[in-house]
Amino acid sequence: MTSKRDLFPYAGTSGWTSTDTSRERAERADRTGLTEERYIETVDIMLAERALGFTWGEFEAHMGRVLNWHHGVISGAFSRGRKEGTLLMLTETRGAEKGRKSHVHVHRDFINGRAYYPFRSRSLPLALRTIDALLEEGDVDEARDYIAEMLKPVEAVTPPPRKRTVPRTPMTH
Repeated sequence: MTSKRDLFPYAGTSGWTSTDTSRERAERADRTGLTEERYIETVDIMLAERALGFTWGEFEAHMGRVLNWHHGVISGAFSRGRKEGTLLMLTETRGAEKGRKSHVHVHRDFINGRAYYPFRSRSLPLALRTIDALLEEGDVDEARDYIAEMLKPVEAVTPPPRKRTVPRTPMTH
């Protein structure tokens, strides 16, 4: 059974930077349900945006200031969506001309055959717990394989084309 805590993308939390105030703010948002509300709002916005999607910078420019969200909030919501499979990070990037090159994220219903990167957690605490467990079992080779897999870059995947469910009707002029 998956708990809500398991859905948080950063070792069971919504994540924070290295400061105590950032950690307290994130823990309060997780505890009070604010993180969940932000995630639901993000998915709704991504559904409305359809196939165009957003980079985190575009999301911040479009909605972040209205909602008073910063990079960490947006990135956390995108990561949660990727972990659940609701949002996908495309191989496509935008924003290089503004010095903010980032991957485009879309709702899974609007992938439209485009290549994307599957979610893979790179949580250090989770990795260390997994390696410790493997070593406690005496499985050194399995621990080495796990470390090697964690260090490999994520390979992009391209979904198969969707089958049309509605027959095309010729356009008449």
